[in-house]
Amino acid sequence: MKVSEAAGDSTYKPKTISTLNGRTTCSFFMPDGKHILYASTHEGGESCPHMPDLRAGGKYLWPIFETYDIYIADLKGNITKQLTDAPGYDAEAVLSPKGDKIVFTSDRSGDLELWIMGNLPLIWDTMAAPFSVPMARNWYSAPADPKLQKKLPNTKTT
Repeated sequence: MKVSEAAGDSTYKPKTISTLNGRTTCSFFMPDGKHILYASTHEGGESCPHMPDLRAGGKYLWPIFETYDIYIADLKGNITKQLTDAPGYDAEAVLSPKGDKIVFTSDRSGDLELWIMGNLPLIWDTMAAPFSVPMARNWYSAPADPKLQKKLPNTKTT
């Protein structure tokens, strides 16, 4: 978005970067200023997954759509890298200050946990996870390619 063009112009509409299919969430500009990081359900179908009542029972509920995956796209909307493709929910990615790692939420282990992916943009070189907040005690290293991942025992650290 060009802020100078948008300022004071209520009709300004920024260029769409997503695929316009499915839902998208949690986007960040990459440090190079030429790419964005975001999560999308577009590979799960053209339509948006059904959105339940987010305030049911007086609580805010965030739906966990199993078709969310995390992507990097250029500013023209071309996906340059798919970062996740494991079955289940992968979204809510946050970029580190240096732009070399992301922390994201995934249920790939059977429970919602935070995972770290490092060495961006060489995305699949290192991945450590899961860890629990606030006590980051259970870490293990795992090959990031889902075809190579094995169930590894947790190693206690202090």
